[in-house]
Amino acid sequence: MDHSEAARFDRVFARPQVSVERRPGGVVVLGSGIDVPPYDPVITRRLGHWARLTPDSVFLAERCQSGWREISYGQMERAVAELAGRLLAMDLSPSRPLMILAPNSIAHAQMAFAAMSVGIPAAPVSTAYAASAGGLAKLEQVAKVLKPGAIYLGNPETCEEAAKMLARLAPLISAADHPALGVRAMDRLERAPAGAVASAAAGVDGSTIARILFTSGSTGTPKGVINTHDMLASNQASTAAVWLRMTEAPPRLTSWLPWNHTFGGNFCLNLALYHGGVFHIDDGKPTAALIGRTVENLKQAPPSAYFDVPAGYDALLPFLEGDEAFARTFFGGLDFLFSAAAALPRGTRDRLIAVARAATGEPPLFATGWGSTETAPSVTLVHFPNTVAENLGVPVPGAEVKMVPLGDAMELRVRGPGVMPGYLDQPEATAAAFDEEGFYRIGDAGRLIDPERPELGIAFAGRVAENFKLSSGTWVAAGAVRLAAIAAGRPLVADAVVTGHDRDQLGVMVFLNLSAAQALGGDAEAETVIRQGLQTYNADLTGGSMRIVRFRILEDPPSLGAGEITDKGYLNQRAILTNRRALVDAMYQSEHYMV
Repeated sequence: MDHSEAARFDRVFARPQVSVERRPGGVVVLGSGIDVPPYDPVITRRLGHWARLTPDSVFLAERCQSGWREISYGQMERAVAELAGRLLAMDLSPSRPLMILAPNSIAHAQMAFAAMSVGIPAAPVSTAYAASAGGLAKLEQVAKVLKPGAIYLGNPETCEEAAKMLARLAPLISAADHPALGVRAMDRLERAPAGAVASAAAGVDGSTIARILFTSGSTGTPKGVINTHDMLASNQASTAAVWLRMTEAPPRLTSWLPWNHTFGGNFCLNLALYHGGVFHIDDGKPTAALIGRTVENLKQAPPSAYFDVPAGYDALLPFLEGDEAFARTFFGGLDFLFSAAAALPRGTRDRLIAVARAATGEPPLFATGWGSTETAPSVTLVHFPNTVAENLGVPVPGAEVKMVPLGDAMELRVRGPGVMPGYLDQPEATAAAFDEEGFYRIGDAGRLIDPERPELGIAFAGRVAENFKLSSGTWVAAGAVRLAAIAAGRPLVADAVVTGHDRDQLGVMVFLNLSAAQALGGDAEAETVIRQGLQTYNADLTGGSMRIVRFRILEDPPSLGAGEITDKGYLNQRAILTNRRALVDAMYQSEHYMV
């Protein structure tokens, strides 16, 4: 990295400062040397803050036939107060939360902020659940755990079966009446007096439940994660302390990431709200059918910071590489690229650097972070020059990361204002989630990149539940093997599942990038090329913990209904291995699957 790039980092980010406590038994506790700036612990009060300071500034924008429909901070505040009165008149409360089944939209945001502003928890749920029988069963589980006082449907006409099922559990509301489904329009509901709204808002504090987000439920009934106002507000304050550029210029965001997930809803949407920025709602998605819409939206509303998952960058890259004007527009005003959910593969990073250099003469700045739904979400951030793909970063101000020896890595545990108080009505699960010092057991493993220089960050070493031992007793960091398999098979391998628990050989089962495989000539050709890539990868390896001996291509895509994938595209390794046990056994019984 040259001096010019280092100077760019210093303009955008604070330099990391890490405190280190070394305990007996090899336990290490990391913290931040940067203070959390003062902040209001009620996240929704930021709306009123900007409505007073910049009432005409655009907060949200969504696509419509004539271009973009925009709503300012002042307009948003008035709409939220109106809706809050109607929700209070329905007798919603902390014990009768608002469930939201709706895509990202201005209306979705208005409903969520209206509920949150008067002490009613907002619980957004994946719209993908309404699209399949397995999803409907999961949706019913979620609703029974939540016990909502009302359910807001964004598009009742597109989820009739879900509406019929949910109508048995709570009143249904929407923007318009749908008598056949029992859905009532919001503007036809009674409204509580303005004084009651003001009184309810005044009773909200940092400990008040703001949102309830649900885990995937892959190992049983989905758990409702309690997110308080202070969790959300402290996350943004901590981020602001190290992302200096955000406090200098309100961010411009364009994002498709779903708001029922902590990354899209807690991190990205609240980032715009906290800093008085503008959020363009991208109605596209990184799929073959919808990536063109994302490209169109980014051309019209280029962001100052772009947030996505690795699959999103992979889908976007061909358009950036094939359209110089788009690349100049996208990278021209960009402060940094942020990748979450999984490490950005080296090949993807290199292509982004190449296309950015060609467009602007400079490589982009890369940032990433680590956390979970239970941490709302940020625990660590990479806000410094970095070339290690697995780097999770360093603790954000206010957060502590305890590293406890586990095999050849360290179990990571978290404490701080961003950590949940617990799961909704599940005291046993809550108790099991914390250790004796109140650190949340997040379920990930890691190791210091340089034990003598903790400011260089923590390297991800896989999920604790996914890591395993071979029959030889050798520990396998499944996350690192997965990334290696994807890199060795790119662009043909879209994702991979690691196998080998209690076996003598390590293996991977891969999902193909279908367009890349078709361009090559089909599955047989793809299999040959992937095998060659894995052989090249294995050439320099001698130990069994990373050497991939067997592989097979999975023909059926991961199933949302079976808990194998989330609607954001994350694979559930355990569910796939359980559901496809026969395929795993067959892979180890046939020589055809040898690398």
